[in-house]
Amino acid sequence: MVTSYRAEVKSQGEEKVYHFACLSDRDLNCKVDDLLPWPLTESFIRKAYAPIDLQFQVYYTALGERESFLRYALFYGLCYNYCDVRLSYVKQYSEETTEPYAMLPVLGLKPSSGVVDSIKKPIPYSINVGQEPTKSVRYNRNEMMSMFLCPYRFFLDYVMEDAPVQQGSFLYQKFYENCLVDAVWKRIGGQPKESAIRYLERVIAQESAIIRPYFSFWKQTETLDLERRAKNYLLHEIIGESTGEKIRPYQESHMDMRRMFGKAKFYIDITESEPKNPYEALKI
Repeated sequence: MVTSYRAEVKSQGEEKVYHFACLSDRDLNCKVDDLLPWPLTESFIRKAYAPIDLQFQVYYTALGERESFLRYALFYGLCYNYCDVRLSYVKQYSEETTEPYAMLPVLGLKPSSGVVDSIKKPIPYSINVGQEPTKSVRYNRNEMMSMFLCPYRFFLDYVMEDAPVQQGSFLYQKFYENCLVDAVWKRIGGQPKESAIRYLERVIAQESAIIRPYFSFWKQTETLDLERRAKNYLLHEIIGESTGEKIRPYQESHMDMRRMFGKAKFYIDITESEPKNPYEALKI
């Protein structure tokens, strides 16, 4: 939850302070089941299993996205905010004692408690998040690309976790497709194009049969669609773009790019100058 303290700003010349609340591990790791009004009534369960009520769907979706929204708001609020900020969390829920969100100690912040006498009084304590770049941490190429493309994705993958984690139906399907492309390319790389095209479907089916048991929750039609996607990519991007009569050799760097970001493009720089801006609308 984010609140803005604006009272008496004009009269006393105070600067705006943004307050980020509910920053305990308990609040930022709540699942839907933790937020439902237990014990559930018969009416609630009936609507849950037959969701025809729009109001219930909105309510249930909001509970499911609450955790992600709070993290999203906190990250972008600290990353791009130019005002002072105040961070707080509820330390005691009934008999349960909570701890600050795990990211706060990473920032070097220590909790301090105090009694707020009046909400009209100035904020007694605020935190300025420094904008100075870190000089003691070295980043690899994939981490820098992730930070450039999406700072929030970098935060989730490399700050909160040791490495990127694939989750969600869309990313699972892209992962399956890339596994097929990777395995088939290793087998046909350097082979004559004509023979590779002739046996391409058979090779894809063989590699898919190896991977499919790990994705038993998919329908056969979904798997066939992913095999078709892999075939199209191999035909048009790997075989079709190869020069000569043989297929280009397997490139680990290209597949690393696809596994990391979902897509990759072959690019050959024939000049030593910096590539020009590809977007005509941005040229001055």
